Amino acid sequence: TLGSAACAALAVLYACVKELRETPSQLMRPKAPKAGKRVFLERITPLWSRMKFTHKVTARNLIRYKKRFFMTVIGIAGCTALLLTGFGLRDSIGDIVGKQFGELYQYNLTASFKDEDAPRADETVKAVLEDKSRVTDYLMTYQESGDLYAGNKTTEATLYVPESTSRLPDFIVMRERKSGKAVPFDGSGVLLTEKQAEALGVKAGDTLRVRNADGKSGEFRLAGIIENYVQGALYIPRELYEAAFGAPAFTTLIGRTAGNTQADRDAVSAALLKSDQVQSAMFTDDIKGSFADMVSNIDYIVIVLIISAAALAFVVLY
Repeated sequence: TLGSAACAALAVLYACVKELRETPSQLMRPKAPKAGKRVFLERITPLWSRMKFTHKVTARNLIRYKKRFFMTVIGIAGCTALLLTGFGLRDSIGDIVGKQFGELYQYNLTASFKDEDAPRADETVKAVLEDKSRVTDYLMTYQESGDLYAGNKTTEATLYVPESTSRLPDFIVMRERKSGKAVPFDGSGVLLTEKQAEALGVKAGDTLRVRNADGKSGEFRLAGIIENYVQGALYIPRELYEAAFGAPAFTTLIGRTAGNTQADRDAVSAALLKSDQVQSAMFTDDIKGSFADMVSNIDYIVIVLIISAAALAFVVLY
């Protein structure tokens, strides 16, 4: 807003100063047209002779009046930028859903329990998890929010601690975004998602200070930076977390179901929720649906940007 007001004020100031320099008698006379002269296109006879009259007039005006020429170029560039922004915004967000929940997350079920022994002790839960026609594989994890510090910078992320360190890559693909190279998760250090790493200004080999939800702090070596698009995460091997904060309670399950239809997902969810130990059960397909709805709302923004770009192009060219 301030930039727009400043640009308008400068334009008005420039026009006023330019006019006030003239004497009243000269201002009352019509402004004399600029002296005509041949443009360089006229020297290219084969091209000039084939141009229509309106094209010749347009070419002369553009080349003779430099301000109009640059205003046209900048205006059309602005229109193009608006179009690219609109379509790019929609395409980039649309790709995020497929990459995050189709390529990076190799699980579709997330369940939360009151007690970490529920998958082994509760008969209802145990029956569902041992039924391969419902759940083909699963891994217990511990998840909590935490604050990350590096130097004088800080950011927030979800701390993920798997019950089995070696099995987490079977459920979450850990790779570099640009090269696609796999990043090992072997207990030598923690892995941080790319956006959080940029916020902290850290790279592999640096040290992070982490404060968990209980207010305890610990330091970890950053072993690698991995691709991620939704939320931010710090993946901590079980051994390192226990050494810094104590033993976690693995109450969150991530798993893969055998069926992919809505009926199959509803059946698994209903079976799990029969147990009092289950606090929640949700599927990534539902999250994907929420993102799809958000992308559909962005279509309205894209339409506004396209209409604005068309209106700007009309004004500039007219």
